[in-house]
Amino acid sequence: MKSHFLNTIGLSLIWTIAISVLPIARSQESPTSPNIKIGQILQIEGNVQIDRDGRILMPTVGTSVYPDDTILSPENGQAFVQCADGNVALASNGQQLLDVCPPAPEKNEGCPHGVIECPPLGDRQTWENVDFPYILSPHRTMLLDDRPTLSWSPVEGATNYQVTFFANGEPVGATVETTETTISYPEDWDALEPGGYDNFPISANTIYEFGYSLEVLADTGTTSYDTPRLPAEMEVILLDPDHADRVLQARSQIEQLDLVEDAKTVAIARIYTDNLLVVDAIATLETLVPANAEPVPEKAAIYQQLGDLYWNYLGIAPEAEQYYSLAAEVVASDNLEQRTSTFEAWGQVLVALGREEDAIAALTEAKTGYETLGNLEKVENLQQQINELQQSS
Repeated sequence: MKSHFLNTIGLSLIWTIAISVLPIARSQESPTSPNIKIGQILQIEGNVQIDRDGRILMPTVGTSVYPDDTILSPENGQAFVQCADGNVALASNGQQLLDVCPPAPEKNEGCPHGVIECPPLGDRQTWENVDFPYILSPHRTMLLDDRPTLSWSPVEGATNYQVTFFANGEPVGATVETTETTISYPEDWDALEPGGYDNFPISANTIYEFGYSLEVLADTGTTSYDTPRLPAEMEVILLDPDHADRVLQARSQIEQLDLVEDAKTVAIARIYTDNLLVVDAIATLETLVPANAEPVPEKAAIYQQLGDLYWNYLGIAPEAEQYYSLAAEVVASDNLEQRTSTFEAWGQVLVALGREEDAIAALTEAKTGYETLGNLEKVENLQQQINELQQSS
């Protein structure tokens, strides 16, 4: 390998890059469980397959891997894997992923950090008949840039938007009027400052209380505060300089690896996600999936990751549905775990959008997958939800 960041460990054919960015644990399962994701595929060289409980998978960039997965490559192919701890490892024929990546971090008490239901706030409200400008960026995220790009959804019939950015309830500058739905941070606005770490969710029971929030008022009379989330949940915070430096250093290390650009992009997006830089992770991954391009099976995991970011972290149903539907269209049938989780997530978003019949179809597909995987608790829960949807439709 060309990069000086890769080094051999012992006598095994494994190389790693250590990335210190204080990753935040997302797992809700035991680190010894064979069902917990232990990393993701970044790059394949040669003919590489994965043996998963006797099922043979053809991995692509972003494919999740599990402890008992075994790399198959009789012709000396190899796979670069980004482990759950952020390190990048090289795996070759016959290696089990648990021998390549360390166990995923132990689960926290309570709910996983960063996701929209942490802490739980009851059932999500519906996204039916959306006629307000919901915030796309920045929204419920950490930030690296103290002058972030501002964007929101277009509103049918609107020709003008009034944009105000608040710091602890006070405007950082004069309200801006625009006909666009994406604008640069105005030069005469005060730059963002780090803060709010007294309330940063370093423990499972801590509630987010960020310092900045964006409000957009359409000339139709609707506002971004009409979103089916609490206004406080839409707030954002700028990383402190030390934390930002660690993230930038990790990104630089990834960029210097001898990997193709798509692999680097996926790895950097994971670093961003682990540090709750959600809008940066989304913007990074979206460079791999041009708008209006035909979906391809090789990008199924990327579509799913984008859906997860929009839904699990930002709670935004329309964009999440767009990406989950693309993933569902092209996900490989042999990757039963990915296919099942994609259809389950898609079904939940369809419920939020008020599309009950489509939701029932997606959740039924997910239930079938969990039956094959032997996850009886998931089967029971999904069947109950399907029954409730059928009764209400």
